[in-house]
Amino acid sequence: GVHHHQAISNQALTSTKVPRQLLSIRGGDIQVITSLSEVESIIEKTSEGDKIVVLDFTANNCPPCEMIAPIYREMSELEEFNNVLFLKVNVSDHPDIAKRYDVDGWPTFLLFKNGEKVDGIVGGQAAKAGLYSLVAKYAL
Repeated sequence: GVHHHQAISNQALTSTKVPRQLLSIRGGDIQVITSLSEVESIIEKTSEGDKIVVLDFTANNCPPCEMIAPIYREMSELEEFNNVLFLKVNVSDHPDIAKRYDVDGWPTFLLFKNGEKVDGIVGGQAAKAGLYSLVAKYAL
């Protein structure tokens, strides 16, 4: 009954979605950061033009991080945010990046525009409630 119906609608949904390779070109998809220099060069590259960078600081064994992850992923695929770059960094692996941006709680989301940190939001519940409108404020 219900379960079968669910499977059909999910399938229909994925088939109408943009192919993954197109998504990555237009900014959808989350880029996982592997070093501080990578973050800095991305933020520097986007300082020209009207791109916004969102940097998600996540950590291992962090339930609020896991709770917000699918929401962040959905946001990265939204058509209206195609001028936004969504980045993710695991602070358990890269404490130097958290230190560089003065982040000491997770999840933390920082927004950069024109190469400068313009805003941020800390905590899973806060992000669930306010991240979309925060990004929209700068991106739309």
